[in-house]
Amino acid sequence: MSNLNHYIRQVKPRNESYTPPVEKIQNFLAEGTDFSTAMESVLGVAYAAASYKDSKAGKKYLETQATTGKFKKDFGITKAVHTNRKVLNIDALMALGKNIKTAVEGDGKFEFQGKGKTTSDWQKWKGRGGSDTSKTDIVIGGKKCSVKNAAGAQLMSGKRGESIATTCAASDASGLDGDVTGDILKSINELETVLTEGYFASVDNLKQLKKHGGGQKLVDWAKNEVATYEKALAAWEATEGALKKDMPKKPNEEIIRIATDKPVKIKAGEFKGKTMKPSEFPTEIAGINAKFLDDMDVKFNDNANDVKEKLSAAFKENNDFKLAFVYEAASGTRKFGDIIQSADYILSWERKPDIKDFKINVYPIPNRNAATIKTYANQIDLQVNWKSSSTASHAGYNAYQNVRLGLKKLMDDTEESMEESYKVIGNYRQQLNEGYLSEFAFWDKVKEVTKQIMDKAKQLWDGFVIWLKKVVEKIKAAAQDGLKALSNIMGLELDTNDTLRNNKRLKLR
Repeated sequence: MSNLNHYIRQVKPRNESYTPPVEKIQNFLAEGTDFSTAMESVLGVAYAAASYKDSKAGKKYLETQATTGKFKKDFGITKAVHTNRKVLNIDALMALGKNIKTAVEGDGKFEFQGKGKTTSDWQKWKGRGGSDTSKTDIVIGGKKCSVKNAAGAQLMSGKRGESIATTCAASDASGLDGDVTGDILKSINELETVLTEGYFASVDNLKQLKKHGGGQKLVDWAKNEVATYEKALAAWEATEGALKKDMPKKPNEEIIRIATDKPVKIKAGEFKGKTMKPSEFPTEIAGINAKFLDDMDVKFNDNANDVKEKLSAAFKENNDFKLAFVYEAASGTRKFGDIIQSADYILSWERKPDIKDFKINVYPIPNRNAATIKTYANQIDLQVNWKSSSTASHAGYNAYQNVRLGLKKLMDDTEESMEESYKVIGNYRQQLNEGYLSEFAFWDKVKEVTKQIMDKAKQLWDGFVIWLKKVVEKIKAAAQDGLKALSNIMGLELDTNDTLRNNKRLKLR
């Protein structure tokens, strides 16, 4: 410890105003989706149900929890994989429970974890003490488990203080050179936390306002965006033979919400307790907002790049430091010490179309040399970027730079699958245009590629599957109007009057 104290005193992390932690819901990867968060409850209930000696009693317990108990909402979120014709598939859920029981063993009990008291070392490193979010998501069968989606997960998403403490813990464990440690800490200490002004003053909103809105307020710009869209939509609808691809793009939900200027009761900040409209707040490119955007383009961007470069270099030069950093991010061993909030297992689940087929694995992570930690270390995706606690309950957004340590396998698989599909369809389209492929043969090929995409999607994150289903629905809807409508969706120009109505061979299922 003594070799770090000098650098901690040098850096002197600035005290940060408290921002309620943006926990699992805002995480970028699959672990952070509503589905993945809800899965933790489903896993626990299914495990407990399968542990009943009397299977009928276990099924009754499971059905009660899923339909009327406190986990009803979570089962509703995940129903796509465990319902059969809108009816809860108890047998499939019990099969999942048996899989978990086999992997976990244990006493058949589960409990979730919230916050825990951090160690004195962690409090000193971070600069703010007390309690923090548990690394253990669920204690199941007596094992303290961090729950991860096998398709991709996030190990860490930390603001300045959290990132400094993780670096110190990893440095202390691995013996990283003191000068290297001090240089990393100095850079991390430059990461920023900013409270923007106004209402719905998110980073993206402010950027759009600066680029398109001139000197007006955010709410006025939003109203103009919505009005422009509605006018363009009306013109498109009135145009005979208008193509779907030419349909004007609808503003995002946040812009629409701002434009309505609906009053909201403020729950925090200087306006706490008041009911106010977005138009009553000074959300414009001036003062702190103008400085914030200017700093983002230069100072803050340089800060982020500097942290990423120095951490990446240290990971490359000292593999033991990298393993220690990943281990701390996954387990919270130095953060919490030997208490229930520090995880000693990874419970991994891999999504399949039917929940009974979900693959369940439990991996011990006793130290930084554990096989799972080494696997994670080979896959990590280090990013330093902006996050914000976006909420309508207070004036302004708490925007902050954070160090995110995720597993890139999910994004790599998704992008690789889609890029390959685009290339294949593009090749078929070229053959069609050059007369080497008939229209009917072309659509058979498209069907084949679509099936391949769907098969791949089932192995990937739920957001991708939802998006793809929407695409397929559009294709099915266009199929009712024939090849020409389908070609418009694909960006093709086909001069044909043929339809799919009379050709069962081409029916999309």
